[in-house]
Amino acid sequence: MPLPHKSEFFLDIAIKCLKNGGWIHLYVIKSENEIEDFGKVIAEKIHAKYYKIRKVLPYAAGVYKYCIDFML
Repeated sequence: MPLPHKSEFFLDIAIKCLKNGGWIHLYVIKSENEIEDFGKVIAEKIHAKYYKIRKVLPYAAGVYKYCIDFML
């Protein structure tokens, strides 16, 4: 899900596309101090078994593009 500004609003559609679980790679733009809480909240919301946060690219001062990999 490469649209980092609004991708979390399309998670329900992405989950419906998975047949028997799988991975969702969610790209978001967040500050360093909010990404951990954001990842945890989304993981709980979609009942992810596992998630991993990776910093991808700098966006602004203290703000980065992150990829959060969720295993459902």
